[in-house]
Amino acid sequence: MINRVFEKTTIPLMERLLNVTSVRQRLIASNIANAYTPGYANKDVDFEQSLASAQQKQGIEGLRTQEGHMPLGTSHSGSTADIAVVSEGTPDMETEMGKVAENQMLYTTAAQIMSGTFKSLLTSVRGRV
Repeated sequence: MINRVFEKTTIPLMERLLNVTSVRQRLIASNIANAYTPGYANKDVDFEQSLASAQQKQGIEGLRTQEGHMPLGTSHSGSTADIAVVSEGTPDMETEMGKVAENQMLYTTAAQIMSGTFKSLLTSVRGRV
């Protein structure tokens, strides 16, 4: 029952977007740190492939910290292992800084959408505004 509530929201997709942007931020930081390392290949996330896989695996899973806790949701794309990473030419500082700004906007937008969705669900449960 509760799984259906979450599956009908944007929460699973926004969770995946937050995971992808988090991985991308680490890759960009690595690119900047290794900008002058000979032979270093610039790395980035393939957003289209990573988010497409999330749409096929919609669902959300709650974290069980103790055995007595009730399982919530279904396992899906919570891990970052299946995020597609691509290698391209050598890092360019201006390009990487542009990617940082773009990535931050994506992360902030996804977090705001997810927060709004949770607020809407809370309002629905409470039955008042």
